[in-house]
Amino acid sequence: MGDAETSEAAVMRRFAAGLKKDLPFTPRAKRVLELALREALSLSHNYIGTEHILLGLLREEERLAARVLESLDITVERVRAQVVRIVGSGEEVTSGQIPSRARRRRSSRKGEAQ
Repeated sequence: MGDAETSEAAVMRRFAAGLKKDLPFTPRAKRVLELALREALSLSHNYIGTEHILLGLLREEERLAARVLESLDITVERVRAQVVRIVGSGEEVTSGQIPSRARRRRSSRKGEAQ
């Protein structure tokens, strides 16, 4: 439970603090973003993508979006399994800030060029 749990807790605290003061979203939208971050961290991803936001929407059970998606047989478990199949999961939870997806793409392209 050591460093990974501490790192995840630290990322969550910084993210929550940023949501409280910086983003002009409703409390429910902020909750979806927090759930999206939790999904990204649980998959050891170092970014928050649309796939994580979809998982966050599904996990926020009081949202209309979750009810509509679930009525179409789109569940958290099925979406998470597809995310892992398509994107994969990382090996460890990142520490510090979650970088933007663009930064992640640039760094992966540099690795391909070498």
